[in-house]
Amino acid sequence: AHAIYISLLPDLSVSIDLKGSLITLSRWIKIGGLSAVLVIGGATVFMVIRWPFTRATIVKALQEKFSSTVELRAFHGTYFPLGCVAEGVTFRRNSDGNAPPIATIDRLTIQGAYWEFFRIPKRVRRVRVEGLRMFVSPGSESTGNAGQPTSRPQQSALIIDEIIADGAVVEFGFGEPGTEQLKYQIHKLTLNSVADDRPMSFHAALLNAKPPGEIRTDGQFGPLRPQNVRQTPLSGSYVFQRADLGVFSGIEGTLSSVG
Repeated sequence: AHAIYISLLPDLSVSIDLKGSLITLSRWIKIGGLSAVLVIGGATVFMVIRWPFTRATIVKALQEKFSSTVELRAFHGTYFPLGCVAEGVTFRRNSDGNAPPIATIDRLTIQGAYWEFFRIPKRVRRVRVEGLRMFVSPGSESTGNAGQPTSRPQQSALIIDEIIADGAVVEFGFGEPGTEQLKYQIHKLTLNSVADDRPMSFHAALLNAKPPGEIRTDGQFGPLRPQNVRQTPLSGSYVFQRADLGVFSGIEGTLSSVG
């Protein structure tokens, strides 16, 4: 019963003991299965403890980054792909709910990857910003002392590979009665390699406010200095086409420019 005999020739037989092999194989299968369960369970516990895509974590990160009070109307996490979605995002300079916002976002989608949990610095694959509206007025761009030097950015704990903010609108108000507000409609905007310690590259196509005309631009911006945005380094090139000079009194014609 312990062996199977296979007759190969009339005077030759080979005995193959399978019972011991099957027991050994079964033992290794059990050990392998237990190890897999332990690894998966450990990874799950690690991700739950270090899970970055929670409502509180996202709000805290946005508030610290932009020195603003942030509110979310709705929020939910996603698992395939890994990330989260926030809706009705509002940025204010203080906690007064009646104060006018400095920016709003209809929908903010963040996408990552599971293996990025184990990298230093951590990475986020893509952030998609839909319905972004920014309102710039005197004092809204600076919350710190403009006369104080800005310290060198520390090594970034997070790198965002790509931010897409197509359809964004930036409005400038100068705070004086009767002053015309300027509105810039950004048709396409992509930022790459976004981090605290390095310049990000940008690619944009937008409608200039005055004179109205199409601008295409590429360059680098940063490292961002949220406490004093005007000190953030900027470089790049642009093409300005079909600008209608007729919006100015006493002037007609079309302007084109590169630089």
